[in-house]
Amino acid sequence: MNATDLLQRGFNAGYKMSQLDSELTTHFQHCLQPQDTPYAKGFHAGVQQFEKERTASYSPTLPPQKSTDLSKDKGKEIDL
Repeated sequence: MNATDLLQRGFNAGYKMSQLDSELTTHFQHCLQPQDTPYAKGFHAGVQQFEKERTASYSPTLPPQKSTDLSKDKGKEIDL
């Protein structure tokens, strides 16, 4: 297996592991120090990419919610 394949496998593993278990990913990253192999470099890059996408999709402000007026449903019963 060449360096590019190892880099890609490491990236995919880091990205997927970040999705599934961030705590385990952190421990695994510490085990891959220093980043002297293509797999380790790819793994760290995959974790960073996932974190970048996760924080980009997070919206700190929520859109305003519609008020729920329950008075229009008053007197309507659901038959079970």
